[in-house]
Amino acid sequence: VAPSEAPSSLQVDSRRPLPPPATSPTTGGGSPTKTREQIRIDEKEANRFKSKGNAAMAGRDYDGAIAAYTAALELCPDGPSSHVFYSNRAAALCYLERYEEAEVDSEISIGLRPDYGKGWARLGLSRFFLHDYNGAVLAYQEALKYEPDNPASRSYLQKAMRKLEEEAEDAF
Repeated sequence: VAPSEAPSSLQVDSRRPLPPPATSPTTGGGSPTKTREQIRIDEKEANRFKSKGNAAMAGRDYDGAIAAYTAALELCPDGPSSHVFYSNRAAALCYLERYEEAEVDSEISIGLRPDYGKGWARLGLSRFFLHDYNGAVLAYQEALKYEPDNPASRSYLQKAMRKLEEEAEDAF
């Protein structure tokens, strides 16, 4: 979503923290319960925003990607693809070096779907750049349980393990 195309509510200032996810109207968060038809419509629209986010990522428009994934999450904070929206937003946040926020989104992603390898990999990446190498190792080990052939996860697992070894050597 290019900033000029996004409604003002979708504009993202890369220096401000993200707003918390909207309370799901399907879980009784004070909003009226959605009909099945409205849920289906919202899920379809959320996936449209995900596609816009993916296109923004491909064009290296990370703020636009964050805006699009956030819009998807506002429509479906706990839908069948919400774990992907959180994980994808975490990836965009990592590109902007907003690792603390990426870590939170990754944790939410794997909370929604614990077997989602990309969620674990993005948690590992955010923790690696937060210098939490033990946390990165644990996250990458989980990622590789679900995506054993992921070369980036293997590579960063090795890097995190080397960093832990360096920290141990420096402690002596």
